[in-house]
Amino acid sequence: MSKLRYATAGLVISLALLTACNSDDDSAITDPTPEAETPSRPTLTAPPTSSPEEQAAEELEATFREIIAAWDESKINTSDYVSSDDPGWANDLVSSWPVHLDAQIELENWTAAWGASASEQVGETIIATHDITDIEFSDDMPVTAESRACLDLTEIEIVDYDGEPAEFSYEPTQYQTWDMTWDYVDEWRLATIGLTVDEPC
Repeated sequence: MSKLRYATAGLVISLALLTACNSDDDSAITDPTPEAETPSRPTLTAPPTSSPEEQAAEELEATFREIIAAWDESKINTSDYVSSDDPGWANDLVSSWPVHLDAQIELENWTAAWGASASEQVGETIIATHDITDIEFSDDMPVTAESRACLDLTEIEIVDYDGEPAEFSYEPTQYQTWDMTWDYVDEWRLATIGLTVDEPC
């Protein structure tokens, strides 16, 4: 009888181990392997394009800032440009700027008068506002434009060539308003300037 019990017990243990092995194998087969996620790619979109009007306005704005920067630079470094041997030094200087017609003559006179004062500027002109009020087109190309700017000169100091405060018989302007017309000849060129002084921006 004891031998039968041991045999029966052994059979039960063997069946239990076989069941456990089969259970492990089944779970290994039935458990799905997670698939690697494919990284998503961002959607490529074309950059926005500017309209002809927007492009013309951007180019005019850049040209105006170029003129003001050149005008400032000429006054900051007056002694580098003024030449007693060349009375036309102001004409030569201004003719390299994107200006023509009356605006060129106006800026040449302003630059020559500044040179005659033997003064230099410390600081830069602040463009407080610049509004482009009109751009005319012909065959999708800009032809003329009008704009108005207010320049703040309150942060500028004026000194002589020795760096001492310059003395004037008049009070230098603190603000300037430019009413401008422009012509497009391969690029924008400033044509006229209507000047108003000391109206705060």
